[in-house]
Amino acid sequence: MRRDTLTGYLIVLVGDDNDLFRDEISNLGIANLIFDTTAIPTQQLVDEKKYRFVTPELFKEKYFTEDYLFKWDTVQGSFGIFKNTVYNALRKGQHLVCSLSFDNVIGFINNRKVPKKNYILINCTNSGEIPKGFDEYSFDFTTSNIDEICKIVKRHI
Repeated sequence: MRRDTLTGYLIVLVGDDNDLFRDEISNLGIANLIFDTTAIPTQQLVDEKKYRFVTPELFKEKYFTEDYLFKWDTVQGSFGIFKNTVYNALRKGQHLVCSLSFDNVIGFINNRKVPKKNYILINCTNSGEIPKGFDEYSFDFTTSNIDEICKIVKRHI
């Protein structure tokens, strides 16, 4: 795959589960995927079918291959997101929002296959905590203000 064919953005919100603004971000008009790999989405997002998410129950161990962009093992089990799902959207110029807890961001950084020019990393934790292994320059933006986060997302879509 040629990296220059990706025209969409993958916007990654990093924080604690309570800091990830799932409902607010879903109202920005991004009619594409919002991934959360650690928490169950709010009922509103499920009801409105604005939210596709991955849980251990959706994937059996035999399906795990190199085809996954995100893949982690947790106490709940193993789970992942197909990289083709992400690539196909980015090729079409669609913008995706992915929310990750601090526990999973190192896995994203170490295993990402999306070029840096196609993703934006936002630290949105209320405490301003920086995950172990990172520094203040690891993130493109640091803010826990939902209005600022929405402006950042809108600016890039």
